[in-house]
Amino acid sequence: MRKSLVVMIVSVFLISPAGLRCREGMGVMLSQETRFPATKSLLFNNIIILPRKGGALAGILVGIEGDAVVILRKGQEEKISWRETKTITIEVVKSKRQATVLTMLTGVYLGNILVLRDRSQPSFYLGPRSGDSAWWYVWNEAIIVGASSGLAFLVRGLFGQAEKTFEFAGSEKADLRKWEALKKFALGTEGGPKIHLSVQGGWVFPKISNRYRSLFQDAGYDIWRRSYYYGEQDPWLASEFNMLRKIQLTYSIRRDVEVGAAFGFMGEPSLYGQKEINTQVYNPIWNYWYTTYRTLSVDQSFSSTGYFLVGIYKPFLRMLPRILSWNVGLGLGASRTILKTAIPGYQYGYTPSKFEISKTQFCSFLFTELKFDLSNFLSFGLTADYMFAPPLQVPAFPDAAIPAHKLRVENSSIGFTMGFHF
Repeated sequence: MRKSLVVMIVSVFLISPAGLRCREGMGVMLSQETRFPATKSLLFNNIIILPRKGGALAGILVGIEGDAVVILRKGQEEKISWRETKTITIEVVKSKRQATVLTMLTGVYLGNILVLRDRSQPSFYLGPRSGDSAWWYVWNEAIIVGASSGLAFLVRGLFGQAEKTFEFAGSEKADLRKWEALKKFALGTEGGPKIHLSVQGGWVFPKISNRYRSLFQDAGYDIWRRSYYYGEQDPWLASEFNMLRKIQLTYSIRRDVEVGAAFGFMGEPSLYGQKEINTQVYNPIWNYWYTTYRTLSVDQSFSSTGYFLVGIYKPFLRMLPRILSWNVGLGLGASRTILKTAIPGYQYGYTPSKFEISKTQFCSFLFTELKFDLSNFLSFGLTADYMFAPPLQVPAFPDAAIPAHKLRVENSSIGFTMGFHF
């Protein structure tokens, strides 16, 4: 499990620099001097300048200093004041770059979920695959990254270049406003991203599974989490790492407030219990007692999918560096909860039976995120959450010797979040 987790995380982070963009000046307040490394010029926009004295200059925008744009022409940097220009046109390649990065990262992320998911568990828990070699992971990651790159190339071709022109032919006051608008546009700060799409995964701290572990053990069962990939009865075989716990889409109504919706996968790893039942039988013909041995197995699972309205607040927006964002949020909605306890039908001497609760109920969750903005489009971070719903009154399941009990529907997780901002 550790190998698969490491490979998945490394694959996502290795390709993320394709979406990096210089972060200087991304806040509302712009510095007087902002320069981009010329070696990264391919990440930025082309620029066409029409000077007042005539002619045209074309190059790559690499920075802004004072009242001048810094462009790269013929391998040399040049400073040109807006006061000496009639028009400045910036060719926007941002949409194409964002589409490429979004397609690449999404392809790698979903590809790993498809390949590494433990299909015997609810939600999207990481499979153990403890018997696979490192080359298995390398080969599969090569296929996933290659397929994602090809898809990103096709998507990139759907986006052309747009352009925006700023004319400096009016009064000094009007031209100053246009210059400020150009700086915001060039530095990616024209209003800032408004739409935020994020995914979350992480280690789940199960409460319901732990409660049933205790009930099964009190009834004399030995407990395992048996995986889809292997049949060994290994108590640590199944993973508690949920690769996709939440998908979230929000909109910024203010710089420090977002509202939107989320879809959560809050199930827990399934349990498998087994115990031997010894029965003393009297044989009247031979006049002696003998013992029969039978094994009783029980499966237990909990799955929950939730739909939430979400609100996010950024309490320290003005205090933290611009590349950091600490968010706190609340989600309110409903979840579809399915709780199953079953005696499988393959056991000699036992009639298969099943107990199931399927219920839609109110559900809410609290969460916090510490995000690092790699660009104004892409962010990674750490997150923690706590999900809770009204408790369930579960009746007894005599066939498995499980008594009636009250079940608190809650669990928590800590993990990663990846966000795209538009």
